[in-house]
Amino acid sequence: MDSSGIGLLISIITNLKENDRNPTITNISDDVKTVFTLLQLDEILGKDVISL
Repeated sequence: MDSSGIGLLISIITNLKENDRNPTITNISDDVKTVFTLLQLDEILGKDVISL
């Protein structure tokens, strides 16, 4: 996933939250967890969306 994919993910999650949805990301592989941690996506999207 490149930067445009990360941007799309953030946009989709933000849109869902604005429409009173409760998205969650589960079953994340260790490689993806590493990328999400480096990008601090749990802080950006919320710990309720991604629990690392």
